[in-house]
Amino acid sequence: MTPGMLLLLAAVSMAAGAILGPRFMRTWLALTLTGIICSFGAALLPLCGNTEWEWTSVFLVGGEPLHFRLDALNALFLVLLSVAGGAGAVYAREYWSDQEHPDCAPRGRSLWCGLLLSMGFVLVSSNGLHFLLAWEMFTLCAYFLIRLDPQRRETRASSWLFLACSHAGTVCLFAFFGTLAAHTGSWDLGPMRDQASLAPLFWLALAGFGLKAGMFPLHIWLPSAHANAPSHVSAILSGVALKMGIYGLVRFSGWMPHARGCGLGHHGFGRSECFIWYRVRTGAK
Repeated sequence: MTPGMLLLLAAVSMAAGAILGPRFMRTWLALTLTGIICSFGAALLPLCGNTEWEWTSVFLVGGEPLHFRLDALNALFLVLLSVAGGAGAVYAREYWSDQEHPDCAPRGRSLWCGLLLSMGFVLVSSNGLHFLLAWEMFTLCAYFLIRLDPQRRETRASSWLFLACSHAGTVCLFAFFGTLAAHTGSWDLGPMRDQASLAPLFWLALAGFGLKAGMFPLHIWLPSAHANAPSHVSAILSGVALKMGIYGLVRFSGWMPHARGCGLGHHGFGRSECFIWYRVRTGAK
């Protein structure tokens, strides 16, 4: 089976789980684990040396064709998402049950599938517009999961702080992708190392992805959100959501020319570090 077919099955399973989850807990768990297994299998193919997968739609979504890409880099993060997402779903079945949380447990199951689905789209999207849409859906699902039990004032405050900081980062990312599209004439993403004029955009990417990754001093939302979220939500935030920011930094620092003074190349690395960075950016063996 191809990576594209496995990813399609994973997306359909997650979407069905989000729809059926509030009413059918066992069906939700089965659909979620099916999607997890399919996404894990799709990620293993490029990691095991198979050809990278890429697909572009013939139809438009928001005025842009869908463009998905799966290579060794995002496959690694997709494995992480699959493992943490599946473990969290199994744990939540008993930990956040309908008997103990009848008001919010059904909603939480739907949001869990929405979170996994949106993070998966973030990883495989290779179009700036669709990347931003998936990023926003990921943020909103995480926000509602953090405040799954909104009775406590600390929970409400921490979720609002997370949402405010996330949207500050989204503004930076919108400026990043919008300026990128204005310079290149397309929202489509890919290696742009030969366009030196794009180097200053690195700082926008650093701010936007750094906020989501909880980089110092942009981590003000992190302690309260992790302390007040349900345990399985805190685990997915720590294990995967923070890594989405790391993924963005690694992906776009590898695709773009680096900005002067950002600590790359001769501005901050020694000879051995420069050699490693060159291999990561160029894919040299």
